[in-house]
Amino acid sequence: MKKVAIYIVIITVFSRFLGFGRELTIAYYYGASYISDAYIVSLIIPTVIFGIIGTGVMSGIIPIYIRIMEEKNEDESKNFLSNVLYLFVIITSFLLILFYLFKEKILRVFAIGFDENTMALASNLAEITIFTIYFTVIISIFTGYLQLKDKFIIPALLGLIYNIVIITSIVLSYYVNVVMLGYGALIAAFLQMLFILYFAFKNGFSIKAKLNFYDKYIKALFIMCIPIMMSQSISQINVIVDKTIASTISEGAISAINYADRVNSLILSTVVMTISTLIYPRMSKFAINKDFKSLKNVITLTIRIITLILVPTTVFLLNYSEGITRLIFERGNFSSKDVNFTSKALLFYSLGMIFFAYREILTKILFSFQNSKIPLINSLIALFINIILTIYLARQFGISGIVLATSLSALISTIFLYWNVKKLYGEILENGEFLRFLKVLFISIFSIELLQIIKLENIIENTDFYIILTGGCYIFICALLLILVKEIEIKKISKVLVRDKTSNNK
Repeated sequence: MKKVAIYIVIITVFSRFLGFGRELTIAYYYGASYISDAYIVSLIIPTVIFGIIGTGVMSGIIPIYIRIMEEKNEDESKNFLSNVLYLFVIITSFLLILFYLFKEKILRVFAIGFDENTMALASNLAEITIFTIYFTVIISIFTGYLQLKDKFIIPALLGLIYNIVIITSIVLSYYVNVVMLGYGALIAAFLQMLFILYFAFKNGFSIKAKLNFYDKYIKALFIMCIPIMMSQSISQINVIVDKTIASTISEGAISAINYADRVNSLILSTVVMTISTLIYPRMSKFAINKDFKSLKNVITLTIRIITLILVPTTVFLLNYSEGITRLIFERGNFSSKDVNFTSKALLFYSLGMIFFAYREILTKILFSFQNSKIPLINSLIALFINIILTIYLARQFGISGIVLATSLSALISTIFLYWNVKKLYGEILENGEFLRFLKVLFISIFSIELLQIIKLENIIENTDFYIILTGGCYIFICALLLILVKEIEIKKISKVLVRDKTSNNK
């Protein structure tokens, strides 16, 4: 299992960087323009639908599948999964019909500030990309199944397929026809679906069950999923609010926020999603078996790893956001104006990075206990705070205000989640974790100050090389100091990534 964990980390990191290369490609060919704005909006709609359905299904399937195996047998679990597949294909078809009936109104909600040309392009692309919802829902169902089978590598490979196809379509769209952007997204999702279906059937899945709306486990799934979907829909409304208000600021504002978000997401997904993917099935088993000691141990070590990685990263981004943006994006049609917009957004995204990560883990804890009510309430609170702050701060600070509002709402909702988890299930962390956080923060700030005293910029003229060297020196200094104060302990960290045999046999 240790080798599998290492492979997953390598594949995930490579896939995330390839995904980041996808953003670099769109930035190179289109910059922060009306075309990139239209393309992003056309992808938001299926992404929103998938975010609502896919996340709800994946979060609900794993604990209920385990429950059916405990109460009955694996054949019944597979029948349950077949039933889920039928039901969500029907739901997805209904949503597709709704989109075509109200296409213009739906698009206008996402981009109220678009002119006619931008809206027309967004509409043409959305008519193609909307069909990806079929494939992404199926992918989410079988991703959950393969993870339950301890087949983590196969779902991790999906990102490679998607990003290679998307990058190819972006290049073709520039030289052939811009509509290739939409077809690229559709083909990428279709190939992902074929890939995961092949391995799902190879690993024992078979479609046997008939459609049964009255199955008690389907009812249990919906009882759990509906609050999750509602909370996800609320989270997606946050995205809509941000993008809609950004569309009224200036051309390219949506793209600038999107590029900054991709840098933020690259870091978060590489760290948090890799870890949460590995630990969620384990947390579900510990919660079902009421093994609170093991659960607490896994949660504590997970939070510790996230703190060790993301606190230093946040401090670095706060000090070098413009240089990082210039290094990553400033080429092709990506102008110095685009750098200015994007770097401001990146700076304020970094403020909320650690809270986005903590919130994800706290939500997974609640899902492990099949508690989806608290995440729903949390999402409502975050939505309300985000809307109020976005409207106010966007007027004061433009793009920076929109992103700052998102980070502040993440902070407040994380505090709310932690308080509720502690109230319901007791203290989930070992003593002294807050002091550990402060220690890591102090070392991170000290490392930055040390670098600024050295003043590498006076030695190195090339700004790109300066940022790369500064980042490398910062990582070395931070890691060295953290090892010296015994904050980095490889044996303990590996326990989070490696599933022990006893937990497997339960």
